[in-house]
Amino acid sequence: MYIFHVGGTADIGTDVVIDGPDSVAVINIQGGFAMSGIITDTYRGVADGISEGDEVKGCFCSINRDGPNPWDTDSPVRIMDMDGWTVRDTVAAEIDGFMSFLLEFPSPVVNDLTVKYRTANGTALAGSDYIASIGTVTVRRGYRSAKIRIPIIYDQVLENPETFKLLTESEQFAGIGTLTAVGTIVGSPYIVLDPDAITVTEGRIAGYTVSLGEQPSGNVTVTITEDQSDLLEFNNSLDRLTFTRRNWNQVRAIYVAAKHDSDIVDDMSVLVHTASGGGFDDVSANLPITIVEDDVPGIVLSPTSLEIQEGRTDSYTAVLATQPSTDITVLIFDEHDLGVRLSATKLIFTDADWNVPKTVTVTTQQDNNQSSATTVLHHVSFDAEYDLVYADLPLLVKDAGMFELMTSPMVVNVREGSPSTTFTVWLSQSPFNTVYVNIGLNDAIVGKTSVDPTMLVFTTTNWSTPQVVTVVGLDDDDGADESGLIQLRSRGGS
Repeated sequence: MYIFHVGGTADIGTDVVIDGPDSVAVINIQGGFAMSGIITDTYRGVADGISEGDEVKGCFCSINRDGPNPWDTDSPVRIMDMDGWTVRDTVAAEIDGFMSFLLEFPSPVVNDLTVKYRTANGTALAGSDYIASIGTVTVRRGYRSAKIRIPIIYDQVLENPETFKLLTESEQFAGIGTLTAVGTIVGSPYIVLDPDAITVTEGRIAGYTVSLGEQPSGNVTVTITEDQSDLLEFNNSLDRLTFTRRNWNQVRAIYVAAKHDSDIVDDMSVLVHTASGGGFDDVSANLPITIVEDDVPGIVLSPTSLEIQEGRTDSYTAVLATQPSTDITVLIFDEHDLGVRLSATKLIFTDADWNVPKTVTVTTQQDNNQSSATTVLHHVSFDAEYDLVYADLPLLVKDAGMFELMTSPMVVNVREGSPSTTFTVWLSQSPFNTVYVNIGLNDAIVGKTSVDPTMLVFTTTNWSTPQVVTVVGLDDDDGADESGLIQLRSRGGS
């Protein structure tokens, strides 16, 4: 097997040096079988100081000493021109916080290339104007550039531009030497916002302050605008500030209020502060604002609880607390399975009717026991925006026979022969059927007191309406006070 270095745009000696055999048999073929063998050629690019682009040197292997044949293999070698490698001078303002130098090759690199860098003082001094740095940066295979970031220090001192050096070199291309770039640090007018970001909840107010970072040459106007005008409003209607050479560093308080919206997610906005005049033309500063959503997904029930007598019907309504983007299904079920009948066990809300009340009718059953029972009507959704959102409605099922007679006042006083007095009577809950209440007197005041009427009738519609009973004291000759009981006895109702 023979190796040939021929053709291509690179010349041996001036562009590339080859260490290894040339046109020398390196593998023997015996008995029709290939015997393995390894030959290494090393190619070294020559730094010629001429920016001429990449060049190629031909290389192929052949079994024929005198010429190519169909089994030859061709492996051209690329010599990458490094004479155009540059590191650009850079200018940055102190307030930027760092300076970015661009390291660039004339064409994409074939393999990863590592470049060392270090800083050196000029008129700018490490520690007070910039941070001394030393390190490496790698240009990845297939790319032609990389950036080197050097931190710079904002010292709030108005001063002339200052410079420092960035020195770069690569062991992979030692013949090229060290490249130097100059970094220039300049002061710049700027707007000071404190804090530099705020968070405010919908319906609430948050504040921050504005001032200038340097003394202006004349009056400066700072105009404040919002990039999304529908989210915030200025609570003090102050969206334009004026600073002078005398008050440039006095802070101005700005308050913003976050508006309510119909969605259920946090929002982001930015207040843009743009200056003009006094050497601050086109200077700007942005204040990011996070607006926290106060609307959370929820199921709103009205009323929030129910008391229903056995065998009776009542109702409640349900709406969503926030507008969904898709249909929301709310399932309803009875925790203790009391046998109540619901007019609906599933409610579906859309983005159009999410706040339109949907009515659910509840009907209880009458039983033979003499006690009330409680349960809870659970409402839950499993849809994405309302996943596991729930609301509970406590339900008291009151026994039909457990109403009470209610009176006001509990005690009445009446003088003999004087004007009458009254008290009222009603039921504590609705009866199942009509209730008759007989009113009488005990023996102690029979013949000495009269009541009117002596019977009251309560139905399922007037059970909670107080009915008036009149009490009259009768004259007698004993000259003494009497006391006794007005007796109320009910029948019916169940």
